Amino acid sequence: MPKISLFSVFIFTFCIFNKGFCQSALIPLNADYYHIIDRYEIKSGRLLTNLFTAQRPYDRKSVGKFIDSLDNTKLIETEVDDFNLQYLKNDNWEWIKPDPLTLRDSKFLKPIYEHQADFYSKENADFGIHINPILYLTGGLDNKNIFWQNTRGIEIRGNISKKLGFYSQLTENQAILPSYLQVFFNENNALSGQATWKPYKLRGFDYLMGRGYINFSPIKAISIQFGIDETFIGSGIRSLILSNNSSPALFLKIATQIKRFQYINQYTELSDNQNFRPFNGIIAKKYMVMHRLGYNFTKKINIGLSETVVLGRPNHIELNYLNPIIFYRFAESFVGSPDNAMLAFDFKWIPLKRVSIYGQFLLDEFILKQLLSKTRNYNNKYAWQIGGKFIDVFELKNLDFNIEYNLVRPYTYSHFNSSGNFAHFNQSLAHPLGSNFKELAIIMRWQPLPKLNTVFSFFRANSGKDRPDQNWGGNILKNYDTHVRDNGNYIGQGLNTTLQFFDLRLSYQLKHNLFIDLSQIYRNSTNQRSRDVSYMKSLSIRWNIAHKQIAL
Repeated sequence: MPKISLFSVFIFTFCIFNKGFCQSALIPLNADYYHIIDRYEIKSGRLLTNLFTAQRPYDRKSVGKFIDSLDNTKLIETEVDDFNLQYLKNDNWEWIKPDPLTLRDSKFLKPIYEHQADFYSKENADFGIHINPILYLTGGLDNKNIFWQNTRGIEIRGNISKKLGFYSQLTENQAILPSYLQVFFNENNALSGQATWKPYKLRGFDYLMGRGYINFSPIKAISIQFGIDETFIGSGIRSLILSNNSSPALFLKIATQIKRFQYINQYTELSDNQNFRPFNGIIAKKYMVMHRLGYNFTKKINIGLSETVVLGRPNHIELNYLNPIIFYRFAESFVGSPDNAMLAFDFKWIPLKRVSIYGQFLLDEFILKQLLSKTRNYNNKYAWQIGGKFIDVFELKNLDFNIEYNLVRPYTYSHFNSSGNFAHFNQSLAHPLGSNFKELAIIMRWQPLPKLNTVFSFFRANSGKDRPDQNWGGNILKNYDTHVRDNGNYIGQGLNTTLQFFDLRLSYQLKHNLFIDLSQIYRNSTNQRSRDVSYMKSLSIRWNIAHKQIAL
C-alpha cells in the first residue's frame, strides 16, 4: 500500500471521529528499560490486564497505570526495586498520580529541568510537551583498530488535550564500524539498523536517523498510530515474527483492545533496495500487511496468532489487503499467489512468580506430503523459538536470567523476487542472521546497586553461509528458485559457520537517563574457509538513548 493510501486512510479515520480518548506517546524500544517492566510483571505472577506485553512498544499511559498499581505492594522488596520504580515514575510522570519525587529543585535552572526526566516540559489540560537532547559518544578498540560513533540529536514527545499523542526524534550520526559490522556492510550493502548513508572520510559513514508519529483513540477500544517507528512482536531477546533489527519504517497501525482480546492491523511501507547506492535516485518500495490477534487465555497465559504478507506492485494498489478482517492467505491466493504469505503463533506463560516461559512458531511455506515423507524439501520453510525468563535466581535479589533457543530452516523469509522477501533496506525484519541457522542466546542481568547494572550476553549460532554462486538458503535476499537442491536440505548446509559472541557490559546511571557504559566483547566466527576473531572494548556516554547490542 503506497504512502498516499496510508495517509488517506489515516485522514479519513481522523475526520470521522471528532471525540478522542486519552492517548500518549510510546516508550521507545530499549531492552534495559523493558526488562524492568517485564520483571515486575513476572514478580506479580500474572499477565498485565491493561498492557499486552507481546506487542511492543508500550504506550506510556498504560505503563503509568501499572506503575501506580505497584505502590505499597510486596513486589517492591529492595532498595534496587524502589529505585527502578522511581525511575519509571520519573520517566512517565505525566501519566501517574502526582509524586513530588519526580520533581527537581531547579530554581537555578528554571525553566529547564523542573522534572527529573525532562530538559524542558510543560503539562496542562490542553497541551503537553517534553523535550530532551540525545547524545551517544562511544569509542573503542577492535583488536588494534579504532572504532567509534558520534550521535547528537533531539527527542520531542507530548500530547494535545491528552487525546492525541505525538513523538519525534532526529539524530545526526558519524561512525567508523567494528570489523564484523564492516564485513556485514560489504556483504549486504546495508548499514546495520540504519537506512540511507553517505561515506565519511576514508572508512566511515555519515547518516541521519529519524522517527516520528501521532497516536490517538477515536473510541475507547481503538488506538491508531501513524508514522515512522519500530515494532517488535514477542517476549524474547529475538523475534522471528517482526523485530527492530532493521531501520524504522512508515506504517499505519490500528490496535483494538476489548477485555482479554487485542487485535492489530498494521500496514507498512518497506524499501526494496538490493542494488541501492547513495544518491542514485528513488528507492523502490514494497509493502507489508499484518494481522495479529492476542488473547489472554487465562491470567497467566497469553497466545497470539498472526498472518503477514510482503508484496510489491509497481503499477497499482492492491486493495484486497486493505480489508482489516479478511484472512490474508485467502486474499493472497485470490490475487494469484504472487506474494510472500506467512502465519505465526506466539505465547507467553507465567507459571510461577519468578518464571516466564515464551515461544514462537512461524510457517512460511510447506508441502504436507513432503513434510510427512521427511524428504527435507526446500519448500518446507519454518522457524521456531522457545525461551524462559527467571528472576531473583539462586535467591539472589535482582539477578535475572533470560535463555532462548531459535531455529530457522533454510530459505525461510526469502521469495522468488526481492519485493517479497522479508527484508527492509537489505536487512532482515526478523532475526539478524536471516535463515538457515540455530542459535542459543543467554542474557544475565545483575543490579547489585541501584545505579549499577551488569549485563552479560552470550550468543552461539550454527549457520550455513552460501558458497560462491550457490544459494544454500542463508541469505533471505536471494531468489529461492536458485536453490541448490530440492530435497535433503538441513540447517547449516553450505559453508557451515559457528559464531560465538560474548559481551560483558557495566552500565552506571549518573543522572536520569544519563549512562556511562563499559563493554568488553569477544567474537569468534569460524568455518572451513576462515576464522575471524575480534576482541572489542569500548567506553560510551549516552543520554536519552538506548544501548543497542548487535550480535551477528
